[in-house]
Amino acid sequence: MTKISCEVKDLSQRFQHFYLFKDISFQIDIGEVWMIKGNNGSGKSTLLKILSGGMEATKGEVVFSQNEIVLDPNSLWKRNSMVSPYQELPEELSLNELIDFQTKMLGNEEKRMEYGSFIQMFGMEKDAAKPIVHYSTGMKQKAKIILSIGLNRPILFLDEPTSNLDPESFGKFWQLIVGLKKERLIITASNDEKEIAFGKVLMTLG
Repeated sequence: MTKISCEVKDLSQRFQHFYLFKDISFQIDIGEVWMIKGNNGSGKSTLLKILSGGMEATKGEVVFSQNEIVLDPNSLWKRNSMVSPYQELPEELSLNELIDFQTKMLGNEEKRMEYGSFIQMFGMEKDAAKPIVHYSTGMKQKAKIILSIGLNRPILFLDEPTSNLDPESFGKFWQLIVGLKKERLIITASNDEKEIAFGKVLMTLG
């Protein structure tokens, strides 16, 4: 089994003279859905962006390892995926077209069938051919989940992932995520106690 770990050393993020968070340190491995709690504005999303390599911290170090071999930070994007409410999708395209583009771009067209199982799981069969512009907010969130989980990457970042989902889809999503925790390193940011109940609290910001 592939072992993925993340070690964070004295991580701080400052905006002008205000520290959003300061001197955060932890080490985590596959096996849990790790939860970062905090109120709105506490720095949860910023921390996830730093961990994913999408933002540079003011101070500190983030080290990901696979089978005890340190991963190159510049290639980390190839090993992670993210679900968040602030992600934008090209709305003139359909979910099917986005999946086709994603699989062809990454050279894994043989995995196209796996996306189909997620489309079925979230009841999107009748809507997958429609342009995203015609989706409700809940349907857009399902599309983001399908595209991200379908990448099948070993590191998964979830930022309030069930925003705008109906109760049935909420349950299906967390059943899926809990089932993946032995295979992927999963780090979640949330202020929703219903989401937090599905994981292990790593820290509380704010």
